[in-house]
Amino acid sequence: MTTLNNNSSSSKSKSSQIEPVAVQATLEDVAAGINRVENVLLDLTKQIIILNENISTFLNQQLPQSSNGHKTKNLVHQLDVQQTEIKRSTSIRTYHKDTSDSIGNLTLQVATLSTSVAQLISQQQQQQLNNVIALPRPPPRIPRWDHDPYRNLNHRPPPRIISPRRDSNNSVDKGIDDVIEKFENMRLRPELLRGILNYGLDRPSSVQQRGIPLLLKGQDVIAQAKAGKEKYATYCIPILQNMELQSMRTQALIITSTNETAGHIYRLILGLSTLMHHVECMLCISGGNIGDDVKKAQKRPHIIIGTPNRICDLVNLDAIDLSYLKMFIVDDAEHLLIQGFKEHAIELRKNFPKTTIIQTIIFSGSVNTEIMDLTTSLQMREPVRILVKKNEQNLNGVRHYYLYVAMERSDWKFEALADLLESIKNQTIIIYCNKESTMDSICYKLCERDLNAIALYGEVGSSQRDSILDKFKSGKNNILITTEVLMDIDLSVQLVIHFELPSKPEDYGKRITLVSASGSYQGVSISFVTSKVKDMSNLRAIESLYKIKMPEMPINLPEIL
Repeated sequence: MTTLNNNSSSSKSKSSQIEPVAVQATLEDVAAGINRVENVLLDLTKQIIILNENISTFLNQQLPQSSNGHKTKNLVHQLDVQQTEIKRSTSIRTYHKDTSDSIGNLTLQVATLSTSVAQLISQQQQQQLNNVIALPRPPPRIPRWDHDPYRNLNHRPPPRIISPRRDSNNSVDKGIDDVIEKFENMRLRPELLRGILNYGLDRPSSVQQRGIPLLLKGQDVIAQAKAGKEKYATYCIPILQNMELQSMRTQALIITSTNETAGHIYRLILGLSTLMHHVECMLCISGGNIGDDVKKAQKRPHIIIGTPNRICDLVNLDAIDLSYLKMFIVDDAEHLLIQGFKEHAIELRKNFPKTTIIQTIIFSGSVNTEIMDLTTSLQMREPVRILVKKNEQNLNGVRHYYLYVAMERSDWKFEALADLLESIKNQTIIIYCNKESTMDSICYKLCERDLNAIALYGEVGSSQRDSILDKFKSGKNNILITTEVLMDIDLSVQLVIHFELPSKPEDYGKRITLVSASGSYQGVSISFVTSKVKDMSNLRAIESLYKIKMPEMPINLPEIL
């Protein structure tokens, strides 16, 4: 017991000897730490005070006098009060009394000061913005659905007209909008562009320069153009450009007046799309097996080309699906209206999709009131008209002559024709008449003289018509006599003879289309004129319309040909 007491007493004495030293060391460490905190806080406070003074001076100088100036003064006063409070709180006595409370107060006041500064800066920026933009707010836009053609189907604004403007030299004005003079500048698919150039279309025509850019944009168009590859390519190129090849749906429907024209368009599309993969095109014409057409249409080709009767039959049989149709083209609308196409158009329009916008394109030899009524039936959207004046039709490369025949005897006119044909054998010739009786008589008499003539009637069946044209193209019969204006034959001829002048002067330009289509030689057009007053008046009307002067046929015509 004595030993334990001694040990305990010794331990107490040791602890009493060590405790003052440890306490003193701890107090010194605390004092040093407080000094360091005081120095840091003093430096921070000085920086904040300097910053506060600079901000107050800047705001007093820069803030404009405005209707809310009293708010600015209040904020500046708050800054001054906070600055004084920070100065008072940063004395050394305050840190010695309660360092933690002083730090908390200082932190709170610094945060309040930062908030006030942010408010002042935001207020200054808003005031400067108000001074720069002092415009009244525009009234809210009120939708006018009655003037929106997409909403009101009964609204039909008048079409815009784009026609070639010409200067004193009869050259096309270069300042017209949406005129592209090269296929390379139309931003076409590379494979389509190569197909166009390989097909022989080096430079777009006047109608193509204006029509193709509009059609590529999805604009509805009414175009006046003569028949031929140039017209067909005007809408075939945009069809191939805008087509979605991955979707096996019918996206374009082309309706034309004759089987011959439909065949030309079909072959043109195949030629232009040679380098494009998976382009499906269907030819749908009258006279063929309708069962075969139903099977082909059920495969959903991208493009369908045909005559209105056969296409309407397939639509009624639900063989053609128009749910995904994007483009509807009416070619040769002038002749289609004669065939009663308006009723077919209204019937087809009912089968078009209701939720999508169909681009509608009309091509016609002339634009009259009936064509404009057709635009209403097809519900076209602000169609643009591309017009070509009748006297601006391309007659380049054709020489025009007349042959005067006295009518003392009724058969002298035929004798003059027979002598002319015998002097220029082995030439491809088309002879135009106004009456079928005259055509029959001429054909019979020419065949008696061993001239290879063949007659083409206007109301002949499609199969017989194709057979006659094949004989003419192959050269088996080099003379074709007809009353029908042949504008859609893929053939160029050397000579066109007007045994009877057309009753309408504008039909003269349509008759010589096949001659003017060839640029490798100069074709010849010969008009037979008699002593009748009607013949001479028709001749002068043609010369006045096309601004040409017909001399009398030279004697050395075979050398010219």
